Amino acid sequence: MGKRKFSGLEITLIVLFCLVAIIACVLIGLLASGQSGVKTTGPVEEQYFRGRSTCESSSTITDPETPRFEVPHEHVRSFTESAASKLNYKVDVKPNPFGIMVTRVSNGRVLFDTTIGPLQYADQFLQLSIKLPSSNIYGVGEHVHKQYRHDVNWKTWPMFSRDIGPSGAMHNLHGVQTFFLCLEDSTGASFGVFLMNSNAMVLVKTSKYYLNIRYTLLPYLYTLFYKAHTQGDTVVRPVLHEFYSDEVTWSVDRQFLWGPGLLVSPVLDPGVDVIQAYIPDAVWYEYDTGAKMSVRKQWTDMYLPADKLGLHLRGGYIYPTQQPANTTVASRKNPMGLIIALDDNSAASGHLFWDDGESTGFTIALNM
Repeated sequence: MGKRKFSGLEITLIVLFCLVAIIACVLIGLLASGQSGVKTTGPVEEQYFRGRSTCESSSTITDPETPRFEVPHEHVRSFTESAASKLNYKVDVKPNPFGIMVTRVSNGRVLFDTTIGPLQYADQFLQLSIKLPSSNIYGVGEHVHKQYRHDVNWKTWPMFSRDIGPSGAMHNLHGVQTFFLCLEDSTGASFGVFLMNSNAMVLVKTSKYYLNIRYTLLPYLYTLFYKAHTQGDTVVRPVLHEFYSDEVTWSVDRQFLWGPGLLVSPVLDPGVDVIQAYIPDAVWYEYDTGAKMSVRKQWTDMYLPADKLGLHLRGGYIYPTQQPANTTVASRKNPMGLIIALDDNSAASGHLFWDDGESTGFTIALNM
């Protein structure tokens, strides 16, 4: 029996199969060794500025052979001061595969671990695979999220900042968010990671009536911005920031708070006048009528016709107000007032920061 000769097509298929097998072996080897499949422009140099404070740690990944322009920032610079003592976090650098591991000192919990996947570092590209202690993750990525708490079921969140207009798919309506927060558990323990880039815009449409409410509450809002500037507090915050021990609030993403006390429950869908709103565990009063809510720590149907917005005041707080005018300069001359919302113990307290709106020398800070 003579030897069978392969046809040209069969030889081509055999060669292609061998090439695919070789490529597959190389990829498996890279994955097993933790080496990146992306060629870097030079050796990667990591700089860790530990001990800037007890609760902050920052790092920079650079290419020492190819200097690049870096956006100047007053708070981003080499750390030359003395390290703080009794740090809240421990930072470890793993050489092979390269990775960063951040551990909370108080309980030994690993908060941030990039060693589960290789670092990919190249021109205009950086990829990190991060293991976190909880699936309660908020922020980061482009506007492709359909809910406040992210769906982390095998999801990849890109930050390409695609230059496209708003669409029904809501691909990139608000640009890139480069900060994320991870809520660890019901004790409120949490941490945030910030990548130095941000481009966010917010567009709000509302009626004249609610604009008047906004300017009536301008002293309250002004005080919130003062605290944001001096203490790093948030002005607009999610419900979970105030009620983190209530696990239901971890996924509430259709309501928000102004500061600690003003709960806003908007209608976000067209043709809807009844929404499901969550009432956290506190005393709440309707802003328009002052009526005390009969429910707490549960979902409730809220009737909100087209001319109404769900606004509720949290008990235990004093809200400074001022009669609104056409401009803030004119409104400063109008009488001021207080809305006092009592809590379960018939007590309330508040804060007020005020100045003349122009100079930096005249300010008033009151605790009420």
